[in-house]
Amino acid sequence: MNYTDNDSKFACVVNQRIAPPIVINAVAHAMAGLVADLPDGAADFLDYPFKDGEVRSLISRFPVIILEARNANQLRSAWAGAREERVCSNAFSLSMIGSSASEQRAQTAQTAVDSAELVALALFGPSDGVNRITRKFSLLRDRTAANGGEHVP
Repeated sequence: MNYTDNDSKFACVVNQRIAPPIVINAVAHAMAGLVADLPDGAADFLDYPFKDGEVRSLISRFPVIILEARNANQLRSAWAGAREERVCSNAFSLSMIGSSASEQRAQTAQTAVDSAELVALALFGPSDGVNRITRKFSLLRDRTAANGGEHVP
């Protein structure tokens, strides 16, 4: 299916070496932080009301693509590419996991970007710029199905 509203896009590239529960948490945090940093209205959230009118969802008009990197080094390269392309980006590293926000911030402040174990990199911008950054990555694959439901590192 070709999606037509794709002049801009979200992408999140994840480190395939990290366990899925940590990756899911990292994607959520990286995307939330990215959206918080976007100019008002950039994500073009649309209201999706359900028939009964009691509940609704807000979903961006733009596609969200989840890709995978082999390791943190590839994520670092993509992050540098985002700065060169002037594409909005936000990363999540293992240093951002801890018992409190202050502990996480202190751990991150003591971690050099070059040695950070990046888990996820969220991106948003014009599709051509995002595509230049992410073209070497493949779509996230389900690695559990081939192993009887168990995670394959």
